[in-house]
Amino acid sequence: MRLEPATIVEAVVRAGKGDLGIVSSLHLVRSFSTIRASWDRQRVIAPVLSMLAKITADATGSESVYHLTWRLLDALDSPDLGDAVDDALIRAWELKLLHVAGSTPQFAACVRCGATDRITSFSARDGGVIC
Repeated sequence: MRLEPATIVEAVVRAGKGDLGIVSSLHLVRSFSTIRASWDRQRVIAPVLSMLAKITADATGSESVYHLTWRLLDALDSPDLGDAVDDALIRAWELKLLHVAGSTPQFAACVRCGATDRITSFSARDGGVIC
């Protein structure tokens, strides 16, 4: 069995030499076949995998991130989705992931001055909307 994008596995890993572990058993839990069979769907999940790698690089993982990502893959595995729905699902997942990671963007008021009536744009650097 191979590890591939759009598959969920249970692995038993034991200590090896240095930072490398040794996989002693691997069990396929779920394969998202529609995603795996479509180049376009794999292109859609590539940023998801990249963001997961960055946000979980220093941690052992999070059960809430796992379930959140499973729900995203399950939704994207539907063959009837269009590109606009794919994009909306990814954006919703990103916002939820930021919330789980403790970095929820501010949308209700300007992050610089607190105004609610002069909002003109979003600033990723500032972490929310600005006027």
